[in-house]
Amino acid sequence: GDRLNFGLAAEKARALRLKVEVVIVDDDIALPNDIQARGIAGTVFVHKVAGALAEQGKTLEEVTNFAKMAASSVYSLGLSLMTCSIPGIDHQGRIEPGMAELGLGIHGEPGAKKVHHETATDAIELVLSNLANKIEKDRKYAVLLNNLGGCTPLEMAIVAGEIEKSELSPSFSYLYGPALLMTSLNMQGFSISILKLKQELKEKLRAATEARIKLRLEAKEARIELRRDLNRQIQTQARQLQEYEHLIGHGNY
Repeated sequence: GDRLNFGLAAEKARALRLKVEVVIVDDDIALPNDIQARGIAGTVFVHKVAGALAEQGKTLEEVTNFAKMAASSVYSLGLSLMTCSIPGIDHQGRIEPGMAELGLGIHGEPGAKKVHHETATDAIELVLSNLANKIEKDRKYAVLLNNLGGCTPLEMAIVAGEIEKSELSPSFSYLYGPALLMTSLNMQGFSISILKLKQELKEKLRAATEARIKLRLEAKEARIELRRDLNRQIQTQARQLQEYEHLIGHGNY
């Protein structure tokens, strides 16, 4: 549907003698046998690269070529404990308690499979083990950790910490997030996107932006910031629990 509508929009623009190009991002690796893979949070990388070039006044052809380069180098996969609630449509509770779905679409489309969910470590290992097939030896990657909409900051900080501790972390040079970058309403899950770094792409990723999430952390800096963020979240939660306990006591009235 998205490809059809954007294609029609491009044709209408051309009919008005506007010069436009279409770049398709198909970063989702959940369903490798699909003829047309879905586009998910990896498109944020493409937007950043294209936006940086456009801001520099590059031609449409130059922006398009760089956007296609980025699109061909990005891979994503998501995991969720529940589907999103679409307004006006009865909620589909197809994910049973204790289960998670791997590879949901951003509109709540079914994923590749359901898996047992126990810990954050297991969840990260499952997603990264699939992305590992796309990681080339001795190459560096940028990582985008996306909150699909329903995870708390503490949960996302824990997920980020698990990425930092994973066996693949030496391959990651930049960390983007954790943040609400491409959401699926209230879907309780996350997605991880990796972008194979080339010098020309690194320059565009580091270009100045007015966006709230500035994606510039080096690997060492990212690990330090992750630990600080996780500690802040834990301390905040601990203070809130102490306040609640002080207010309600032990329930003896």
